[in-house]
Amino acid sequence: MTDLNKRPDTVNLWNEVKQYIKVYSPDIIIGDFNSDCEENLQWKKLKEICNLGYGEPWGKSATRTKEHTPPTFIQGSHLDYALIKNKMECKAYDIDKKSTNGLSDHYSLVIEI
Repeated sequence: MTDLNKRPDTVNLWNEVKQYIKVYSPDIIIGDFNSDCEENLQWKKLKEICNLGYGEPWGKSATRTKEHTPPTFIQGSHLDYALIKNKMECKAYDIDKKSTNGLSDHYSLVIEI
């Protein structure tokens, strides 16, 4: 995993995402956060987003552990997240492991709210 302390552009991106969330308060945030429960700066930044009132549909991502998190990346890590506002109800959420068709090395996240 890249040491973000050596990548100020990446830290700036995280800060821009947090600022966007504070201004626009989106219902859903979906993306490849490159964070798989390791205690590093990526994980810390993801926790900061969760502390703004967001979590994974099946539980708060900030409390997940590597052993209890389904992979979203073909090589076995959970790097992709669909975060919803904590007050929102999720009707369905799935990680579709059949949909890559060789176009990506990440699985699709499917969510219905």
